[in-house]
Amino acid sequence: MKSIIFLFVIFTFVTNHIFAQQKIGHFDINYVLPQLPEYKKADTDLQTFTKLLKEELENKEKEFQKKMEDYKKNASSWGNAILESKQRELQSLETQIKEFSEKAENDIQGQQAKLLQPIYEKIEKNMKEVATTNSYTHILRTDGVYNAPKANDISDLVLKKLGITPTPKK
Repeated sequence: MKSIIFLFVIFTFVTNHIFAQQKIGHFDINYVLPQLPEYKKADTDLQTFTKLLKEELENKEKEFQKKMEDYKKNASSWGNAILESKQRELQSLETQIKEFSEKAENDIQGQQAKLLQPIYEKIEKNMKEVATTNSYTHILRTDGVYNAPKANDISDLVLKKLGITPTPKK
C-alpha cells in the first residue's frame, strides 16, 4: 500500500512539474495580416489580376451573347449548312467560356498562393522567434481557441518584431 501511495505522489509531482513548464500563447493571423504593407500590396495585386481575368471573361460572354442574338434573329433565313456552322460556333464559344472560367479560378488561386506564401513564411519565422524569446511552448491560432486570455496573445509582439506598430484590436 505504501508503494502505491509513493507512486501516486511521484506521479502527481511529475505531472504537475510537466504541466507547470508549459506556456501556451495564441496568435491572430486575421489581425496581423491586414497590418502588413506587403499583404496590402499582395491584396491589391491579386485584385488587379482578378479584375483582368474577370474583364476577359465578360468580353467572351458578350461575344457569345452577340452571336446568340444574331443566331436567334437570323436562324429562320439561314440554310442548314449555316445553321449547323453557327450552332457549332456557339457550342465552341460556350465551351471556351467554361474552360476559361475554370482556368481563371485556378490561376487566381495560384497567384494568391504565390503572393501570400512569402508573407506567411515571414510571419511564421517571426512568430517562432517571439515564442522562443518569450518561452512559449505552444502557439495556437486565436480563431480556434475558445477562451484565449489577452495576456497570452503574441500577435502584437510579432507585429513589433516585424517593425510594425500594432493598431488596436476592435
